[in-house]
Formats: sequence, C-alpha cells, structure tokens
Amino acid sequence: MNRITFVTQLIDRDDPVLGTVPRLVSALAARTDQVDVIANEVRELPGFAGNVSVSSLGKEGGAGRASRLLSYERAVAASRARTLFAHMCPSYLAAAWPSARIRGMSTILWFAHPRVTRSLLVAERLSDVVLTSLPGSYPHPGPKVRPIGQAIDLEAFPQTPIREPDDGRLELLALGRTSDSKRYDVMIEGVRLAAERGLETRLKIVGPATTDRERAIGASLRARVSADGLGEHVTFSEGVPPDHVPTLLASSDALVSTTISGSADKAVFESIASGRPAFVSNPAFDDLLSGSGFGSRFEGAAGLADLLERFVGTGTVERQDLADRLRGRVVKEHSLDHWADSVVEIIEGMG
Repeated sequence: MNRITFVTQLIDRDDPVLGTVPRLVSALAARTDQVDVIANEVRELPGFAGNVSVSSLGKEGGAGRASRLLSYERAVAASRARTLFAHMCPSYLAAAWPSARIRGMSTILWFAHPRVTRSLLVAERLSDVVLTSLPGSYPHPGPKVRPIGQAIDLEAFPQTPIREPDDGRLELLALGRTSDSKRYDVMIEGVRLAAERGLETRLKIVGPATTDRERAIGASLRARVSADGLGEHVTFSEGVPPDHVPTLLASSDALVSTTISGSADKAVFESIASGRPAFVSNPAFDDLLSGSGFGSRFEGAAGLADLLERFVGTGTVERQDLADRLRGRVVKEHSLDHWADSVVEIIEGMG
C-alpha cells in the first residue's frame, strides 16, 4: 500500500502562515492510498477525503512538550506508512528517525526557510532526501537537496486582469510575518526614496506576528514609518487567512519581497500566479524571473526605488505581457499538481 505519514506543526486552513498545509495533504491523498497526518496542533479540521486520517499531539488542548513528544513517538511507532514526510519541522523528523529506521520507513524533509539551526542540520543528516522549492531556497545546499517547485493552488490563485495605471500611483503589497528574514526595513526605505523622487507609492504590509521577536520588529517598523512621516505611503495590517490573499493581490499593482537569500517567499509565486509582477531582492528567484523583459530583481533600497521608477513608466500592454509570461512559468513548474506529482515520484523512486 502506498501510504504516507505527513508530519506538520498545525492543521488550520485559516492560519496566515500554515493555512495552505491542508491543500498539500489533499493533493498527496489524491495520488496515494492513504495519508496519515500527525499534527502538533489541530485547530480546525478541513473536510479531507476518506483516505486521510488526522491525529493531534494535543497542543490545542494544553498538552506539554514532554506529553506531545511521547504521543508523537507512539504515533510514528504505530504507523504502517512506508514514508514519513516532515513539513517545515526538522526536529520532528529527527525525533521520528529511530522508529522510522527500525520500521524501514523512508524519511523526507520539506524545508524552505533561510535559518540554519542545529535541528535542521541533524534532520538533513538523518533524512533520505530534502525537498525545497528552488535551487536557492534551502539554506544549506548538499547532495540530498532536491528542488521541486512551490505548490501553488492555481484554482485558489486565478489570474486576474492587471489594474489600469492610475496617474502614476503604485499600489504595492507585501505579505509575510514580521520576521528578521523579511527585511521590511529595506522595503520601507525603498518606498521613502521613491517618495523623495516624487513617486506616488503606497505599500501595504500584511504581516502576522507569531513570536515576541516578530511583535517587537513590527512595533519598530511602525515607529520608523511614523518618525519618517511615511504614514501616507506605508500601512500595516495583521495576517489574513490564505483565502483572503487573492483579493489583496487583485487590488495591487505588484508584490514586493525583500526576503533574504536561502529561502523562497511563497507570496512571490502566489502573486505571479495571480497575474501580478513580483519585485524581489532574493537571487533564488533569478531563474524564475530571467528573460521576463523587465528587471524584477533589485539590490537594496535604492535598487527598489529605481525599479519602481521604471515600472511607473510602463503601460498597460507591457504590464499585461509581463504578467502573462511570468504566470506561465509558475503554472509549469510551481503548481500544486506539479509539486504533489514530484513528491510521489520521489517516494516511488526510493522504493
């Protein structure tokens, strides 16, 4: 039987950070006999197909770490799957490895984040393969790392017509947690420089804060915007459920991402799928953006201001052509179906 144990931190389709996980589970379930989900926390249970089971380790009910670890070890030991797939949780792969090895289970880690930790290095060593979205989206390259695309649900992110240029004013959007890796300070400085050049630019940062550090960064960014008198150019809002993101993208002219190297910002793929250009500083996106006919990657705040100045000068036809060509690449290489097919092919290849 082709069966997968899928390990994740959270099941909740409305979560701003991990709300897309149920889509990954459903896509794998459509291609396998059974998917057994083990989640640290289950807040809301989607209507999964009959070949999906979900068990929670109890965080939502207040279970402590020791209790959750014991429950996890028992769940892995009882698994009848041939493959353990750990989604963005390297410590869970490491904890499962002894039991998985005894039972002959293959171990796969999915990871796309710039932070290198001891638990990540341990999980990489213990895993059979490490999957990520782009060649530059995993922070510790090695022979086990295989890029397979980003898993964008094209039905959830349909292409919408571009907005007509509005007297040179640009409506920009940024999505993602207010973490160090997002470098929102660079983005805000770029908007400030653009405003000095007379560009009418409005940036909306939609960023949830899930830790004390992220809340502190968010407060610092707001204070900076106020001190620099950028209140008319930069606004903030809390994170939104994934189902709300397409509407935000449709009301914007472009997405801006200043995420550092060693990761792949999922919002970039979602923006391009929706027919909106993405302006990024991360070189991991060079292949995706190459030959697009417009310099969509920038370096530093001044580079962002330069890019915005060039984009203001483009017309409707040029913007639509850019959107069409970039979306074609996401459809071909970064769709949810492509991702799930790749995962299953790799599992079958491991025997």
